[in-house]
Amino acid sequence: MEEERRQVALDASQEDEWDEELEEELLYGRRRLGRGGKIALIVSGAVVALLAAAYIVVCAFASREETVRNGVSVLGVDVSGLTRAQVETLWEREGSRVCAVTEILILVEGEETTRLTLAELGVTIRPEDAAKSAWNAGRGGSFLAGGWAYLRSRFTRSDVMPKLTLDEEVFDKRLEGIGDELGTTVIDGAYRLDEETADGFYLTKPRDGVSVDESILRMTLEDAITNGKLRPIDCYYEKAAATELDLDAVYEELHAQMRNAGYDKETGELTESQVGVEFDVEQAKDLLEQAEPGEEIFVPGQVQFPAVTLEKLKEGLFHDVLGTYTTIVTGSANRLSNVRRAAGAVNGSILNSGEQLSYNKTVGNPNAAAGYLPAPGYVKGKTVDVYGGGVCQVSSTMYYAALLSNLKIVTRYCHQYAPSYITWGCDATTFYPSPDFVFENDTDYPIKVVATYSSNNRLTVAIYGTKTDDTYVRMVSKTLSTTPSHVEYVEDETLKPGQQVTEQSGYTGYQVRTWRNVYAGDGTLLSSKVEATSNYDMRPTIIRVGPKQADPAPTPIPTPTPTPDPDTDTDPGTDTDPGTDTDPGTGTDPGTDNDPDTGGDSGAGTNP
Repeated sequence: MEEERRQVALDASQEDEWDEELEEELLYGRRRLGRGGKIALIVSGAVVALLAAAYIVVCAFASREETVRNGVSVLGVDVSGLTRAQVETLWEREGSRVCAVTEILILVEGEETTRLTLAELGVTIRPEDAAKSAWNAGRGGSFLAGGWAYLRSRFTRSDVMPKLTLDEEVFDKRLEGIGDELGTTVIDGAYRLDEETADGFYLTKPRDGVSVDESILRMTLEDAITNGKLRPIDCYYEKAAATELDLDAVYEELHAQMRNAGYDKETGELTESQVGVEFDVEQAKDLLEQAEPGEEIFVPGQVQFPAVTLEKLKEGLFHDVLGTYTTIVTGSANRLSNVRRAAGAVNGSILNSGEQLSYNKTVGNPNAAAGYLPAPGYVKGKTVDVYGGGVCQVSSTMYYAALLSNLKIVTRYCHQYAPSYITWGCDATTFYPSPDFVFENDTDYPIKVVATYSSNNRLTVAIYGTKTDDTYVRMVSKTLSTTPSHVEYVEDETLKPGQQVTEQSGYTGYQVRTWRNVYAGDGTLLSSKVEATSNYDMRPTIIRVGPKQADPAPTPIPTPTPTPDPDTDTDPGTDTDPGTDTDPGTGTDPGTDNDPDTGGDSGAGTNP
């Protein structure tokens, strides 16, 4: 225990010694530090004083400098080291160019739409304003601040914005309609047909529109110019949705057969034309999917445009006489009445493009119930009274008018015997219900048949339509062969010996070929084709005589022969073999004809 106490006391004594030594060392250190700090403070003060003096010198130099600071430019034009007067002189030369190339970027939906230059907005920069901005760059607001600004200018560059002067009139004029210019119009989905394109049509992919608020843009631009902050300007805008394109609906609308504008015979109104279109809907959808919004694309297909639109039809409906022909009507009062009634039945008949006119269907059954009277007609080669005798003169006159109108003849038969009221080969016999005369309107426009019966017994049939060129038709005929008639005597016990009675008049037989010649307006022959080969039967003269006596036989009566038509022997110079004739009228009438040869003028035809 005692040993432990001695050890503790020793330790405490040593600690006291250590404390005394530490205190002496600290005191010595403070003494040393005090002497060094004073030196440091003196040195630091000297440095600061020197720097301050130097800075004062810099400030003094900066305040007296008469040129623009180093690294200063005005809107990209370097003016470093120039005096204010020199800057003004430089700007007088460069100012217009700078305003013409300095732009304000305009954004719509964050995307660049256009750039407006200061010049086109009516902004100018006066030389004195450019010089002032350049002079103030790199200069402080006070003596001391000027020094620092000077020092900083030695290591940096500065592009200054001078005061901008705005011409309100130029500004307003340039911004007039700027909303429409920057915005995008709504482009609705649509299709377009082009009359010059028959192998397809066009589709437009819809694009939404953007409407820019012009008034807000104007205020924003004016504020930017006034404050000299030519930052990009994002316009205030609104969106407008475009109409989508339903290709299935487009197909339903366009898919149709081509149809010309026409005439509604029931209402008397004109009907619209129809474009014929055929295309692959799925292919069109694929092409439209690949297109950009607002882009117009071409879709392959088949497109047929009508030759006659409603507008064209209104202008040319029944405007021109395509062909007209006149014959003189002779014979009994009943025959004249029948001709007049049949002419009234066909008068006013209208055919749209592609339609056909059947004479028998148009006139109907020429019986007593329809108001027709008995008149001479041919029945199995014999001349007898039949109801409607003479109506063939109307069909024949209409046939010639159709030829002169250059229309398509569908069905036509010549008379059994050569008629004398019309040029041989240009007649058309009918007998209800057959044979019939049928022609077709193969023009693009509607046609109208106008049949008139004048007080001097002249029958005229005119076909009205629309002339699309100056061509005209002339019919030419040629007699290929003649079969003379002869006299046949038949003994009749009811007659006195030597007495003679003519029972049947004789007719010469003919084979006649007709050509349809088409001429241009200047008389140039454009085409000449065989229209028909008509075979007219020969009919003998039959004379009944009384019983024979011992006396010599009586002197024979000469056979009457019809006078040939003046045109009959006209050779067109383009004779064609009959075997090439495809006209349905090349045959001979089956033997029934309600229009006998009653004599008269051959008629006259005209073609405009």
